[in-house]
Amino acid sequence: MRPEPILKAWGIGIMDMELDAGVEVGARVLSHPDGQICSDLSLAFPVMTVSACGDDEADTLMGNLGISGEWEVYTSENAPFQKGVHYELLPDKTSRFVEECTYGKTEIKGPGTSDGGEFAALANKTHTYYVRYGALY
Repeated sequence: MRPEPILKAWGIGIMDMELDAGVEVGARVLSHPDGQICSDLSLAFPVMTVSACGDDEADTLMGNLGISGEWEVYTSENAPFQKGVHYELLPDKTSRFVEECTYGKTEIKGPGTSDGGEFAALANKTHTYYVRYGALY
């Protein structure tokens, strides 16, 4: 449930407002040819959007005139609380959290090192997922 007040004057709806606020969680997964899998996980709070006259179901004067607007108050880039972490699953099946990606900085032996092996179908492909306001997009 979110607040959707309508400003009224003399019983006539002038404009409606909506406020969406929540948390944004992101995950980016990259599979490398040598079998190393890197994941970037991120969290931003709060993410907040304010919109005016954007509700088609609200019968307002400004909405009927086609006047509307939307403002992103906080996004994942400027949210007061942001946290990111890099997680690696190595070809030898060990895993670790690191400050930054180590792929290509050290030589790692394991499945897929020579020909891509079991990871060939996913090699060098990025998969990105975000959850915002509790909905996957």
